[in-house]
Amino acid sequence: MLSYNMVYSEGVSLSVDSDAILGKPTTEFFYGPENARDIPCDDCPMKDACEVSGKECVAFRNWASKGDFTDSDMTRLLR
Repeated sequence: MLSYNMVYSEGVSLSVDSDAILGKPTTEFFYGPENARDIPCDDCPMKDACEVSGKECVAFRNWASKGDFTDSDMTRLLR
């Protein structure tokens, strides 16, 4: 099996392997990390403000990438 990785200028990449190109069935899916806790936004006082502005705190970014967060990271370093 050969794998190809194409990187675009905006940092978006696409990976394709030869089995997929040749029509061989595959059942490998990655749905993200398995969450250890519920989304931090449910209990956050800034939930509505972040939703309107589109900003995210450290707790949300860690939860989205690792599935867990530290309580002290809620409302911290919004960007």
